[in-house]
Amino acid sequence: MDEFCDLKMIGRGLFLLIVMTVFGVMAAEQQMNHLTERTNFVQSFNVVYSQDGTYLAYLFGDSYRIEECYQVGALSNSERAVYLTLGSKVMMIPFIYSFSAQSYFDELYQVSHGLRPKFYEMKGQLKHSSQTLQTFWQNFGRQRRYPLQ
Repeated sequence: MDEFCDLKMIGRGLFLLIVMTVFGVMAAEQQMNHLTERTNFVQSFNVVYSQDGTYLAYLFGDSYRIEECYQVGALSNSERAVYLTLGSKVMMIPFIYSFSAQSYFDELYQVSHGLRPKFYEMKGQLKHSSQTLQTFWQNFGRQRRYPLQ
């Protein structure tokens, strides 16, 4: 158990050392930017990719450049399609799409015909209920106007 506590203490110390180093580098860089009148921003780590296949990495004040570019294929387009060229093979992806929604409309038509009798039945029930409610309100209004004695 003591060994675990020792490892934990060492790990905390290393983490604190790394954090303090990062903050120290950031503070030093900020002071250097202030003294040299450069743009006022501090970066301790940054990776940038340019269009020509170059990676520029900035790590704790040092810049690194990685440059390799292998052409695998090419993309080109026209008004009708996108062309992907891989070696000697050309693949065309057309822009003009076609689809058919007739099957969905047929299905909706069948469902609507299946539900139509239920709606007519419900309409009749609602009409009957509204007439019953109307009659009740009329009788209720008469009783309030002419109470039974």
